Amino acid sequence: MLVGVLLAAAYSLSVPAATGNTLQTVTFALVSTVALGVSPITLTATASSGLTTFTYSTASAPNVCTVSANKLMVAGVGTCSLTARHAGNATYASASATASIEIVANQSSVSLIAVQSRKTHGSFGPFDTPIESGVPVSGAISIEPRLGNVPHNIVFQFSGPVISIGPAIAYGSPPILIDSTPTILGSEVSVALTGIPDNQRVTTCLSAVNGTLTEAASIGFLAGDVNGTRNVNAIDIVGTKARRGNVIDATNFFYDLNGDGQIDALDLAMVKSRSGRALPIVPFPSGAPQIIYGPPPTNWGVNATYSFQFSALGSNPITWTIVSGSLPPGLTLNSITGLLNGIPTTPGVYSFAVQVANCNPPIAFPRTFTITIWETDESIPTPSKIAGTRPMAHAGLNGAGALYAWPTNAARCDNTQPAISASWQHNIDFDNHRLQGQLDFFDMAANEALTYAFYPFDMGSGNIFLGTSVAMPLTATFLSISTKPCDFDIAKLVPGPNRDYCYVTAPADNALSYSVTNNIANFSCKLVPGTKYYLNLRWQNGAQSDANTMDSCALAGLARCGGYLQIR
Repeated sequence: MLVGVLLAAAYSLSVPAATGNTLQTVTFALVSTVALGVSPITLTATASSGLTTFTYSTASAPNVCTVSANKLMVAGVGTCSLTARHAGNATYASASATASIEIVANQSSVSLIAVQSRKTHGSFGPFDTPIESGVPVSGAISIEPRLGNVPHNIVFQFSGPVISIGPAIAYGSPPILIDSTPTILGSEVSVALTGIPDNQRVTTCLSAVNGTLTEAASIGFLAGDVNGTRNVNAIDIVGTKARRGNVIDATNFFYDLNGDGQIDALDLAMVKSRSGRALPIVPFPSGAPQIIYGPPPTNWGVNATYSFQFSALGSNPITWTIVSGSLPPGLTLNSITGLLNGIPTTPGVYSFAVQVANCNPPIAFPRTFTITIWETDESIPTPSKIAGTRPMAHAGLNGAGALYAWPTNAARCDNTQPAISASWQHNIDFDNHRLQGQLDFFDMAANEALTYAFYPFDMGSGNIFLGTSVAMPLTATFLSISTKPCDFDIAKLVPGPNRDYCYVTAPADNALSYSVTNNIANFSCKLVPGTKYYLNLRWQNGAQSDANTMDSCALAGLARCGGYLQIR
């Protein structure tokens, strides 16, 4: 892959004038490298005299590049040599300048070549007015003399194909437009504008071009200022009057103020009615924005509505863009408001980078966030929502009344001894319910398992207490905390150096002690903050335990067993 170094190339040459004529200098600046297939490229030159009518030509072979009017067509790999020439007038001598572009097969990054203000003039097609790039605070600024209250496009031209892009902003004072879907056509990105009031400056900004690049350009909309002096005066009136009735072409299109394809009395009247207007200087917002409110909730369940409002410190308008990674499926980030919301559909760990921009250099660095989506049943209000769900008589851990356990694949319990026939999952928030005195009542058959998914954070230490219900008194249970669901590994219960105190079985009313920080208590189950764990529960069902208990639902002659769980 050939990669071009993006440098500006500009060469100036003054041609001596005849006696009595004034010298002028032509400046012709281009990026030095573009990718094959990028065309047409609008050529733009400037003259020290302020004159704007140039002719462009190339000495290169047609299989490398060609020029038509002010458009450069890229045809093949090689060096394209170009000349911009102004013929001069009664006051200024003719002058020219040369520049070159290296055309390469591929380019790993893109840079901005030019920005154009584009309007269609009846049957004569579109014509472009060049816009200076960047965001000047005051002083010189490109002028668009055509009316902005009819369809208009600001077109950014890049040195290579544009693959992806964030939202675009076009604003003056007050903001005019925020376009979440600018149009990409090869190496060009077009932002459509309508309803622009006359006599104001408009800045158009693209964000996240090919993921990271932000570019902006300002132009002054001042109808009738055909000579680009930032005010409308007698010279504009004389120039328009002299061209009345001319056929529209690349040298006079800007005199067709309303874009109807004619330079006529209507255009002349518009210039006259605006005589004396001058483009005001509008300060540009200062300071790149920064995200000040975050992170969003980092752990959430599938099928549960998620909503988080990002905030940023900085001048509006601000756009929000995901520049790397991916959101959980089902969630979207509003590019205008910064609202992250939706209903997540797929469990997993998702990392993504959010960037805010308002065209102000330097652009703020993206911030990376991670959201873990885990299986949950808390959004299932009735058993009919998912086939096979059933109420487990949950009555208190989250204070929401009866909830439903979600049936999960029993095969995920393949390390269980003895084997189980069904697995159920519920979800709890340990930190919210610890020390709250809340109970969770459950019932299940002897050969079933109930799993609670949770994430421990800064909870210190405590106990998970199991008790048998009055209606179904049972004595033998198996309780474990593991990074695997329904993990009932009997080997972890055997006394000795391999004893794991995240696995407990005992007669009635047993407790599992845990600590989320380092070694708070001897013989406690050690948990790592932020890690996903499963609290697993089943009746002992005849399995050997360190307490030598052989009790179970089946041994007690019961089809179902019940009990309660408390975090304290």
